[in-house]
Amino acid sequence: MDITARLTKETRECLERITSFPWDVHAAAIRRRAPRPAGDTFGFSEDGVYFDVGDTAEWLDKPEGDIVLKAFVVAFPDPSSEDGIREELSVILKRPEKSN
Repeated sequence: MDITARLTKETRECLERITSFPWDVHAAAIRRRAPRPAGDTFGFSEDGVYFDVGDTAEWLDKPEGDIVLKAFVVAFPDPSSEDGIREELSVILKRPEKSN
C-alpha cells in the first residue's frame, strides 16, 4: 500500500464531507462544543496500518464570523511507535451575508 497516496485520498474525502455542510451547521457545533473545537474523529486499519481520521471546526477570527475547517489523517505504519505520518487540509468557510 502507498501510505502517502492513502493519506491524501482520506484527507481530501474528509474535507469534502465536512465542506458539504453549510455554515450554520458548523456554527451550531462550535457553540455546542465551546470552548473545545468542534469536530469528530474515527479510525480504521488497512494492511496493518492504523489510520486516524478527523476534522475540526473553529471560529477564524471572532465568534459568529468565518469558520476554519480542518481535515486531517494520521497513519501509523509502525504499531510500536507513537509517531505517525500526518496530512492536513483546511479551508475557510465564510459566514453568509445577512439578507434584509
